[in-house]
Amino acid sequence: MIVRMMHPEEMDNTITLMRYYYQEAADTVENLGEWDTNSMINSIRQRTINPGFAWLNLYEGTRPVGMISGGISTAPWNEDIIMATIEMFYVLPTHRNMESFRSIVRAFEEFAIQCGATSIYVSDMGMNESRTSTLYAQLGYTGATSLVKRI
Repeated sequence: MIVRMMHPEEMDNTITLMRYYYQEAADTVENLGEWDTNSMINSIRQRTINPGFAWLNLYEGTRPVGMISGGISTAPWNEDIIMATIEMFYVLPTHRNMESFRSIVRAFEEFAIQCGATSIYVSDMGMNESRTSTLYAQLGYTGATSLVKRI
């Protein structure tokens, strides 16, 4: 398995992967909204051409089996403090294991380090928060408070 930036010719496979992500999320998240392929294409494009974002795919051979995406920002109180945020993370059920998880998260961490980030926040805890929290904890991530209110 390898992790690398998505190439433009892999757009269709990546969209399929994201559709699986959306379908799994729709089973557990209320008011997720409708799937829009054009919006997904725009999101992927922005995250592959903008240096403040990363869209990394996990590959088995040439087929993407997982993805992680997020961005870089600065602290509002001090622009010298650079932070990264993992905003989307998904691995096909057939490839969910610690090796896949470690590979894809480590690749994002390398992106964050190259951008000068000193911390990474995780905003997408997946469909099974306790499982995902346990996985992240095994890689040295600690808990933080995050709350959501649907309006």
